[in-house]
Amino acid sequence: DGDYTVTPPVGFYPGWLAAFCDEFNDLSGPDGVKYSSAGNITCERTYKTSSAGVFKDLFDGQTHLTEPYYVVDGFYYGTGETCTRSADCRPAALPAGTETCESGKCAHPASPRTRHFRQSCSTIGVDSTFFTKQSPQGAGEGPKDGASNFPIVAVVVPLSCLVAAAACCMCFMVRRERKGQPLFAAGASAGEPETVGQRSA
Repeated sequence: DGDYTVTPPVGFYPGWLAAFCDEFNDLSGPDGVKYSSAGNITCERTYKTSSAGVFKDLFDGQTHLTEPYYVVDGFYYGTGETCTRSADCRPAALPAGTETCESGKCAHPASPRTRHFRQSCSTIGVDSTFFTKQSPQGAGEGPKDGASNFPIVAVVVPLSCLVAAAACCMCFMVRRERKGQPLFAAGASAGEPETVGQRSA
């Protein structure tokens, strides 16, 4: 999607950044003054040897944006800054309140990069998919994706069959009653008509 070995870089994402810069120069602030009123604003690329370095520069305000591909299906693992204890690391939404110092480097549990950016308006759409380790189901949670529903099915199916059989039996009994041929005639033997209130002479 881009060739960054040439100057200037060419391809889809370099073209996107060039179009972004052109559009940005044409925008105005709330006061109606164009952002480029003091001179054309240029976008200058900076390169880092690691993703952690890119994030460090973003957090420090040394760089201001990344090309969109940087957040597509990528993980954040921390800034990798040198540390002696976790308090030396940057704030993070973790129990300790900061990234953790591991082997002298600031680290963060694997997390989608999109959670660590301050995002502006959408300029490109992507479909991000993350595969994660399945964790044990906690109290109050619903069934996990792919969890077996066999126990529910094993109860519901036979119960449905019983209800259907009972309904059929009831319909059959009602039809027999309407024809005057009840299935359960009290006091009558099979095949003999029931006699009620007869007196012998």
